[in-house]
Amino acid sequence: MAHASAGQAQTTTPPPAKGEGAIVAPTVRVTAPRVVTPLPGIVLERDQMSTNVQSATGKEIEASRSISVTDFMNSNMQSVNVNDYRGNPYQQDLNYRGFTASPSIGTPQGLSVYLDGVRINEPFGEVVNWDLIPLAAIRRMEIMPGANPLFGLNTLGGALSITTKSGFTDPGGEIKLQMGSFGRRQAQVGIGGNNGVVGGFVAFNGFDEEGWRKNSPSSVRQAFGKGTIRLGDGEVNLSVLAADNSLVGNGVVPVELYRQDRTAVFSSPDQVDNRLLHITLSGMWNLTERFSASAMMYRRDLKQDSVGGDFWDEWPAAASSARVAPCTDRSRSTYADGSGEVDAPGCPNTVPNGVFNFGRSNQLGKGVSSQLNVLGDTYQIVLGTSHDSNELEFAQRQRLGWVGNDRNVYLDPGDVNGTGLAALSRDILRNNLVGGGETTSLYTLGVWNIDPTLTITAGARYNHSRVRNSLISDRPIPLYQFTDRVLNRLQPRCGAENDVNSRFFCSSGDYGYLSFNPSLGVSLRPNPELNFYGNWSRGTRVPSAIELGCARDRQAEDEFSNQNAGKLQGCSIPTALANDPFLPQVRASNYELGMRGQTADLGLLWNASAFRTDLSDDILFVSLGKKNRGVFDTFGKTRRQGIELGLSGSVGRHTFRVNYTRIEAT
Repeated sequence: MAHASAGQAQTTTPPPAKGEGAIVAPTVRVTAPRVVTPLPGIVLERDQMSTNVQSATGKEIEASRSISVTDFMNSNMQSVNVNDYRGNPYQQDLNYRGFTASPSIGTPQGLSVYLDGVRINEPFGEVVNWDLIPLAAIRRMEIMPGANPLFGLNTLGGALSITTKSGFTDPGGEIKLQMGSFGRRQAQVGIGGNNGVVGGFVAFNGFDEEGWRKNSPSSVRQAFGKGTIRLGDGEVNLSVLAADNSLVGNGVVPVELYRQDRTAVFSSPDQVDNRLLHITLSGMWNLTERFSASAMMYRRDLKQDSVGGDFWDEWPAAASSARVAPCTDRSRSTYADGSGEVDAPGCPNTVPNGVFNFGRSNQLGKGVSSQLNVLGDTYQIVLGTSHDSNELEFAQRQRLGWVGNDRNVYLDPGDVNGTGLAALSRDILRNNLVGGGETTSLYTLGVWNIDPTLTITAGARYNHSRVRNSLISDRPIPLYQFTDRVLNRLQPRCGAENDVNSRFFCSSGDYGYLSFNPSLGVSLRPNPELNFYGNWSRGTRVPSAIELGCARDRQAEDEFSNQNAGKLQGCSIPTALANDPFLPQVRASNYELGMRGQTADLGLLWNASAFRTDLSDDILFVSLGKKNRGVFDTFGKTRRQGIELGLSGSVGRHTFRVNYTRIEAT
């Protein structure tokens, strides 16, 4: 956006210089603006904002030598930390002020992530796939706390907005090569240029590593391109992002095994393959000196395949049923090669003792949005609308296998071993989910400079969402009971609980959600080096398809308990779903008070904030206390609150920062 905001620069005139005819030039202090809208619009100074917004430029990201977005944010931003339980830099959980953006299905997602105005929380589980964000193409990024009304669903604790480079913003070229331990190799290329009317930018990222743990190779391939045309007072951008990634993250291990070998994995593989094609067309026009408009449309097509190899925890029951050879010593957990191991079911040379969980999803997202920006002498106003829709398909299958000496599960269809187990020679369908939804939103934000020391911001967002699900789930029959005879008897159709000849349970849901989320903020600057601020805002999150697919249905639970002595089947996420009862949307109320400033003589920036977020009807996964099965259920109230402190500065060519955050979650 070419316009400067009201109050963006301050001009002071020093006393006249000595000497007749001396020319006195004004001293101008300009601070870096922050772009705070999904589409080009409002541009604000740091001290006009009523929350502790943090920014980073592409140059800062390049200088950090970070591997991924989460890697950079963990090292450079306040109140950010990551969970790296998979040991993969592209599969980390990012936590900000107690809220999470994660690639893991079933994790409550409390942050929204935007790429060039497109919300990239995926339809299935609202997850964020960090491997699909090209670090080499990022021009700037901001993380904004609270429920900013300019950003849509999932903005409970904050929003991350990422803007990519273009041939006009980043002309020139750069090639970066990195190598490291455990076979890590990375090549990043970025090239941009323009002739004043047409510009282009391309970026490529290639990453490979063997991983510091056993059986943990990963490969990332990202390609990004953007074409720009500038005509008069307008600009049109077309960008394409493609990715083909294979990520292995083998999860946690028992502490006893970790003490034996820190590079060990409990079982493998745990692999996710992502293939993405994301296309965005956007435009911005300066209609007059005071009015500008922007619009955007996108299409995001993600195909994901996952495979998880595990020890077959039903092996003891299978052995008892004589489906597999009996153990000579069932008191010990032993490994396939006969050595004593930790929590490893099975007997030496006895098969099968492994199981594969295969998952496949197709997710298609489409949307359009538009925004009108009004710039006055002492105010700025944004009016916007958006419509997003998505379609998704998810299927999950299981198959029995063998655990090798390297704890890697493998298939050998020829070695059925006379057990009669159907799951040795074919995949067993467990779930098939077809769903979708759409959200229509209206939003507004106004910024008023009441006087040179006081800025007030106020806004609101209205959302109308709809979520649809159609679920086919297999009966919870153990794999060792699946024989050819059983499969021939069970008919591939939906049936009730007492229909012993039907194989599947089927359910569907179609739910609507409305929300109105206001916000109000104040920023007070008694002098140029001190700034006080405060903010209140509300946000919402509607249940995702995965949560509705395994929600706690209290009415059905009562009926089921009467017939089954209170025993519930639940779900093993993401390997088994159950039904589609209604869940209410999550509502968040955010409060923040803080102060920040700078010391001109020392070049230091500092800040201190206190924040609280109260949620109603928060959705969490609740264990049923058997294996890894559970249900998604709502909790009346949850809270995240804390304080954050920050200090940063520079000494010559060196920069430093010190951050402290304390969070209490209740």
